[in-house]
This record gives sequence, C-alpha cells and structure tokens, in this order.
Amino acid sequence: MNRDKIIAMLYSIFSGLICHEKIFDEINGIIERSGYEARFFKVLSRMVIFLKAHLENAHLHHNQLESLQQNDLYSMHIEGSNFNIRILYSFTSARVPVLLLAFFERAGKNATDYTSYIEPATKRLEEVLSIYEQGKTS
Repeated sequence: MNRDKIIAMLYSIFSGLICHEKIFDEINGIIERSGYEARFFKVLSRMVIFLKAHLENAHLHHNQLESLQQNDLYSMHIEGSNFNIRILYSFTSARVPVLLLAFFERAGKNATDYTSYIEPATKRLEEVLSIYEQGKTS
C-alpha cells in the first residue's frame, strides 16, 4: 500500500479525533509496504471505535489500552502477528481524544519503556491543545 492510500485510511479511521500532524507520517513510516497494512488497519479500527465509545475510561475496559499515569497520557497497543505498535494519546477538556505519537515496539518486551516518548508526546499535546483552544475561542 502506498503513502497516499495509508494516509487516506488513517484520516478515515481517525475521523472525529484530533491528531498531531506528525502521527500520520510516523504510522506510514512503520507500515508502508510492510505486507501487514490490512491487518494493522483492522486492529486499529477496532481500537479507535472502542476508544471513541469509552473515552477516558477505555483503559479500564480493554487490556490493550493503558494509562501512563504521567501528564494525562495513555497508550494504545496495536498488536498482530507481524506488528507491535504503540500510539500515545490524551484528551481535550471537552473529552475529545488526541492522538499524539506512534512508534514501533520491538517484540518480546515484558514492559514498554515510555521514557523517550513522554516528553515529545507532552509537547505535542501542548501544541494541539493550544490550537484547539484558540479555535474554540475564535
């Protein structure tokens, strides 16, 4: 699957969510021409539907969603036979999910080390919320 098709699929799946602009290229860089694009999108779609339905409580009802208990960040684990991807997300004050950052996680880890991802995700959240709040007051 080429970049344009991947980005179009992501826009469709992420409809109704707020996304940091870099997340599209991060996901594309991970899955483009991987051979598992269709399976990835199937799992991602289910996870996003669940997130939209349960919002801040989603992590309480699904073991692939977890609260990082730092900076109001959460992690979505998208896993399949050939992929293991994390998406960090948060919420606006109006409870709209904000997808911030995506990364490939090496297989076989017992616990994910988020250390190098917390700071960039937090900065992206600040950027997105600043734009979101400006849009609400304009």
